[in-house]
Amino acid sequence: MQKILERSFSLYEQSFLDDKNSTLSMEEGIKALVEGHFRFCQDNKELTRILFWDTDTMDEELRQWACQQRLQKEQRLQIFLEEGMSRGEIRTLDAQVLTVVIGGVLGSIWMPVVIDGWMVDAAAASQQITDMIMNGIKK
Repeated sequence: MQKILERSFSLYEQSFLDDKNSTLSMEEGIKALVEGHFRFCQDNKELTRILFWDTDTMDEELRQWACQQRLQKEQRLQIFLEEGMSRGEIRTLDAQVLTVVIGGVLGSIWMPVVIDGWMVDAAAASQQITDMIMNGIKK
């Protein structure tokens, strides 16, 4: 099971992390992250189900490993957000709270795609979500 999860995490990270992302603006980076998450969920439905839902089939050691992977991913996101704040691309906010909010957005995507069979254009949806994150929803 751990080998399956390791493969899942590796595929998941490959879906949106690459060398060019280090030079992206905040907006481009968030869009790449959201679009990569959509595409992973769409292309790897069974792995997504294991990664995000079937956690009760894991033993305690595997659950701790998965938790460590999640924490590392959140730390990378937080650093990315802090760098954006330092460059003045986004206002200075509590980076940990912002990480939780963006993580919540990502976490809410998989279920409609995998469980409900939501067919959505990943690029268009990620652009809309990025716009909401970067510009808010206030008229």
